[in-house]
Formats: sequence, C-alpha cells, structure tokens
Amino acid sequence: MRGRNVNVLKRSGRQYLFILYLLMAQNGADDWAGHPITRVPYKDLARHHIFPKEFLNQNLVIDDPTDKEIAINNLGNITLIDKHMNSEIGDLPLHNEDAQRYSGEDRGYISKIGLSESTLEKHFIPLDPDLWKLENYEEFLRERMELIYSALKRTYPRITG
Repeated sequence: MRGRNVNVLKRSGRQYLFILYLLMAQNGADDWAGHPITRVPYKDLARHHIFPKEFLNQNLVIDDPTDKEIAINNLGNITLIDKHMNSEIGDLPLHNEDAQRYSGEDRGYISKIGLSESTLEKHFIPLDPDLWKLENYEEFLRERMELIYSALKRTYPRITG
C-alpha cells in the first residue's frame, strides 16, 4: 500500500486518511473517548500519531529530514481519535518501557488510558507489545500497514482482487 511512503498529513496524502476512516468505520472503531467514529464528524477527529510526533522527532534517527517527516507522518503511524484524548496523550510513548526511558512516566499511554485489545484491533494497531517499542518502529509500521491492507482487501474484494 503506497500510503507508507507518503506524508498523509499533507494535501497529496489525505485520500489515504479518508480510506483509513472508511475502514475504521466498517470495523466499528471508536474515537478512544467512547464514541463510534461514525458519530463524530470526520473533520472533528484528530489525526493521532500512534508513536507521538514529538517523541519520534526527538528519538528516531533518520538523517534526511524529508525521509524522517514521511516516517513520522505515514499511514502506518496515524489513526483517528477524539481531539481531547489526543491532547491528553501528548507526546507520551505508547510502550511502558519507552515511557519510563524517555519521559519519566511509569506507563505508556496504551496502559495509562486503558485501551483494550478490541479497541486496538479496530484501529488496526498490532497487539504485540514488543512492536510498541521505539526500537521496533519499522516493524510496527510494516505490521500495521499489512493489517490495514488486509482490511481493505476484505472490505473491497472486487476492487483489490
């Protein structure tokens, strides 16, 4: 899926976000604040960096600035959630070890806000906690893109067949 090599937050990549929204709606995803995303206007959903943008800017080692921007803002690292929840998460890493190492917090945001496996699955977030570590970011992106692409093939078999 091409969205992995595109900055989906720029105009040229926004169609990938809308496809993600459609797949998440089909999958019964909520906005992490308890509301089905289909009940929240699309424009009111935050484009949430699963691995927080500032966290990656400070800790992801990629020399070329354009490549780094794409690595941070590609479809594999974005989901759609409640704006207030997005603000609450801020730049807290998702994994407990990374939260302790990089931000001094005792827990990453997945356990801190109590996201269930079901919620993660509906957002196509891999369930393997090892993939939530910074050191496994590339593998996380590959796995998430595969989950998104598999959902796309299931949802639209005649188009993707």
